[in-house]
Parts: sequence; C-alpha cells; structure tokens
Amino acid sequence: MPRLSLSGLSAVLSALLLATSLPARAQEFPSRPITIIAAGAPGLPVDIISRTLSPAMSQNLGQPVVVENKLGAGSLIGYEFAAKRPPDGYTVAVVSVVQLASLPASTKDLRFDPLKDLPPFIGIGDAKVVLTATQANVPWKSFREMVGYYKANPGKLNFGVSAPNTVLLAHALMKDVGIEGILVPYSNATPLIADMIAGTNHMVWVGETAVPAIAARVQLLGISGGRRSTLFPNTPTFAELGLPHIPGLGYSVNAPSGTPGPVLARLNRAVAIAIDQPEVKTRLAQLQVDVQVTSAEAANRDLQAQAKLFSDVAARVGYVPQ
Repeated sequence: MPRLSLSGLSAVLSALLLATSLPARAQEFPSRPITIIAAGAPGLPVDIISRTLSPAMSQNLGQPVVVENKLGAGSLIGYEFAAKRPPDGYTVAVVSVVQLASLPASTKDLRFDPLKDLPPFIGIGDAKVVLTATQANVPWKSFREMVGYYKANPGKLNFGVSAPNTVLLAHALMKDVGIEGILVPYSNATPLIADMIAGTNHMVWVGETAVPAIAARVQLLGISGGRRSTLFPNTPTFAELGLPHIPGLGYSVNAPSGTPGPVLARLNRAVAIAIDQPEVKTRLAQLQVDVQVTSAEAANRDLQAQAKLFSDVAARVGYVPQ
C-alpha cells in the first residue's frame, strides 16, 4: 500500500476538515447582517423591490437585511460590486435581468463576467415593457400601420434610447420587421419621454408603471409578456405581433459565484417566504410585477437566453460595445 508523504497527509486532512466544516457553516448562516445591493437610485424598481423584500427576509433569517444603493454607469457599478464580494451569502443583489443580460453585448472592458460571476439563486417575476409612440404629426395608429409607413419612408424614424439594452432592443425590433431608423441617445428617461410626446422622437421603450401618466398623450403599440395587460387590454402583445422574443423586465436575486449551496438554499427559502407575504405581494403588484417564483436553474436559463438574444442582435447589426 503506497504511503502518503507528510505534505500529502496534510492536504488530505485539510480537505476533510473543509468538507466537514461546510455543513456547520451553513447551519450557522446567517450570523450577521446581510446586504442587498440595489444597482440603481432610490425609487427605481430594483431599489423598491429590495426594500420590499428586506424586512420579510430579515424576519425569516433572524438577522438585519439592509439595502445599499450602488449607482454609476447605469447598473454596471452595482452589479460589479456585488459580483466581487466574498461568496459567503452576506451580499446579494436584486437584479434587472434585461440589464445584466445585455452587459456582455453592450459594454466593453468589463471587469467581471455578468453571466458567470453573479448567477441568480431565485427568480422573482416579470414586469412588462411597452413600445410607446408619439401621437404628434404621424399618420399611423397601430404597430402594423407604423411598419408599413416606415417601410415606405426609410430612415425617417427616430427611436429614443436611454440605456444599452434599449439600444439593442430597438435594433432587434427594426431588424425583425424590416424598417430603418435613427437611434437618438438620452442620458435618462425624462427628456426622452418628453420629446416622444412632443414628436421629436417617434418611439421609445417604457416600463408599464410609467405608462398611466402618459397614456392619453401617446400611442401604445405593443407590450411584452404572455398575455395582455389588465391596464391596457387593447394593446397587443409582442407575441401577437410576431415578436415573441422581445423580453419584459424580469427580476431575480443573485449572489456571487461560489456561494455554498446550503447557504443559497437558505437565502432562496427566505426570499420565497418573503414574496408570499401579503404586504410584499401588494407592493410588487403596485410595481406591475407578475410574481412568478422560479428556481435557480430556471432563472439562470432565462438570463442566458436573454444574453444570447442581445449577443445575436449585436452581431446582426454590427453593434460595437460602448
């Protein structure tokens, strides 16, 4: 029987100690406060969702769950910060799936891998995105009429965009229906929507929660999701328009890669229980989030599928990451 050297025996003992210590560490988790990173400003959906979940999670976990806003470069700073935290379960992030999925195709010189370094451990649900259009000085009143008009008048469409993912979605839409347009960039949504209402821009993507305030002054051409909105039942879904791949505004909770499985299971359970609380359901409903709790595997499949969509679009139109 071969003998182990002293160094070999030491390595075996260390491995055994690590293996036996992991269950104990998981049982002890959490032993201190947990931080949710909200990659955006206070009042944005990821912030509201984070602050809605945190009290109920804290009650279940027996430790404070605090929310920390990380602003800058859109969502990039917050997601990078969360991805690079120790993989111990004490830092998680509420994620806009479409934002995270679009980063590899839209952003150059990334210092982390959005698809590998910050994977989801639970899916929360989906909110709808609406394709809105101006009513000012345009001859069309529906998506089909808009497509026909711009096919007959190529290059006259202004499409307002305010984030990398909206740039790629605009490219995807125009490419798939065979129209041409000029993308007009904005630093934030407020002037973008104002110009769309005024007719300077013809179309923009808008989250469903922003639509009621402007619905009387714009056209609603299409909406994401598997079924029509209860708020806007006359607006066809993108699937009805032949564009089933246009994603909505999905949300998940993610943790740094390498976080132990038992710890993720504990966090998953805490989030699932929190979402089932009546007050949490009510607040998410106010955000028009269609709550659909999904497993880590299903949430990751959705993230990967959306990333492939953006990658394929970028390749088709020759989009260069900015």
